[in-house]
Formats: sequence, structure tokens, C-alpha cells
Amino acid sequence: MASRPSLTPRAIARRVKQLTTLQYQLRIELKEVQPLVWRRLLVPENVTLVNLSVILQTAMGWHRGHLHEYVVGRLHYGIPDEDWPDSEPVVDEHRVRLNTLIDSGARRFKFLYDCTCATGRHPKL
Repeated sequence: MASRPSLTPRAIARRVKQLTTLQYQLRIELKEVQPLVWRRLLVPENVTLVNLSVILQTAMGWHRGHLHEYVVGRLHYGIPDEDWPDSEPVVDEHRVRLNTLIDSGARRFKFLYDCTCATGRHPKL
């Protein structure tokens, strides 16, 4: 028998907030792969980029074992690493939400997974 959801005022308010949060629909495509591999996802508008990376990797069946980085326009977002500085500064993805990027006019972005070969960044040993 399935359990019933909690009917406390706090639980109801939390559920209403979840159901009424604005969402973005994302179309994810893998580049340079034939046949085309893609996913359509609904994500909360206020998701941080670090949490979005978990969503993207899970949707693609990846196991989060590699570095990743977002490229939005000329900016790079990811996990800054003082031991391996890039020619392009990396903005901390923990501090950026998707709706902030959308509000600034971004409509497309790249998500680089296993980006040690793409950017020259290396994992910490």
C-alpha cells in the first residue's frame, strides 16, 4: 500500500511551491555524434549550474566521473582550480543560477563533459 503524502501545513506549502516554480524546457544535443542523441528536460528556473550539471549528466546516463564546464557566450562556468589556472577565468558554478543566465539574454550554451581534453584543465591528483 502506498503511503499518503503529509498533510501538515508546512508539507502542503512546500508541495505547492514545488508545483508552482517556473520551469525551463531544455533541449540537449550531443555534438559530433551520429545518429543524433538528444534529450528534452524540464528544470527549475532557479537551479544552480552545479545542480544542473547533475541533472544533465544523469539524463545522459553519465556517472559524473569527469570534469565539466559551461561556456555561455565568452564566459566559462565550472569549478575554479587555483592549481590549474586557465587562460579564461572560470566563474564558480555554485554561485550562478540558470535564470540569471536566461535573464541576461543567453539562449544557448555549451556543456563540456570530460573537458580535460577540451580546455587543458586536469583533475587534482
